[in-house]
Amino acid sequence: MSEWTRGSAILCSSNELRILLARFITKKEVEPLDLNKFKEEFKRLEKRVADKIKSYYKTICPNCGEQADVMYIFWVKKIKCLKYGESVPLFSSFRIASPKGKLHVVFCPNCKEIIETEKLSEEITCPNCEKAFTPSQGYARGKHYLCPSCGSKGEILRAVKREGKIPETEMYAIEYYCPKCNERGYKRAERYDHELYLKAKNEFEKNKDKLLFPRQKIPEGEKTREPLNYNYQYFYQMFNERQLLCLSMLLEEILKIEDENIKGFMILAFSDAINANNMFCRYEYKPCKLAPLFGPHAYWHYNMPVEDNLWGTKYGRGTFMSCVKKIIRAKEYLINPYERKKRRENYYRK
Repeated sequence: MSEWTRGSAILCSSNELRILLARFITKKEVEPLDLNKFKEEFKRLEKRVADKIKSYYKTICPNCGEQADVMYIFWVKKIKCLKYGESVPLFSSFRIASPKGKLHVVFCPNCKEIIETEKLSEEITCPNCEKAFTPSQGYARGKHYLCPSCGSKGEILRAVKREGKIPETEMYAIEYYCPKCNERGYKRAERYDHELYLKAKNEFEKNKDKLLFPRQKIPEGEKTREPLNYNYQYFYQMFNERQLLCLSMLLEEILKIEDENIKGFMILAFSDAINANNMFCRYEYKPCKLAPLFGPHAYWHYNMPVEDNLWGTKYGRGTFMSCVKKIIRAKEYLINPYERKKRRENYYRK
């Protein structure tokens, strides 16, 4: 059994482990928890490991030039064109977000400049490189790609199988929260962002033999067909190096907790956080938030995955910090159940 399946069975595949996971979750749902001790342990955990993890999720605010917190990192998978072998970034469109009542946030496919526009289906011109493009268009539609270099059309999966390896990824944008400006926004991934990821990658490579991460193979089955088709062989390949490094550091500190009951609840929060901290998550452009791995109850391979901030900042979904808060809210409700006023009024109105 891998290190993560001991503490987080989200990656389990056998029936026995799934039963153990179900028992563990049900047990924790009804089991009492000393919330004061749990909160104190979280604060100790925060002192020990939070700053180290958060140091890998920083960027430079484009407004004030100060260091800001990363909320999400946007990546795109790349394949090689079947005709001439040119690189094809599998963008389904060039839109990042469509906040309610605001302009669409898009990016230039040529220079990755972030642009706000009212137009999605009409051609616009990038103010940075002056290239024209249509935001709603892209280089990937369903099972097929359209090569931006030669204009030829081909099957994505066929190109993946011909290359015989997992498609490469490229970072192209960041959503950030700046504490100094007290605002969130989008920016192009710049040198600082690429170098910070490379730092995490090098740290992982240097220490990977002693880090805690899943090393078991992905079994064949109906639910695992998608990653296997894209040449994934091991569960750890569903994460990038920064995620593996930071998740391992966090789990290592959690396992040092002496109180077994509190440790179990921290492991539960860790397990929940894994659902949003892997490279099988996507970004929902209307609500402007991450959609976790098991939203569709499958290992769905996305051409434009999004990376979460593991520890978390003021905004963001699926962070470890928010998963801990979820447990606190759940146990507070268990102690003192209540009904939300609005829901009660709607019920009686029926």
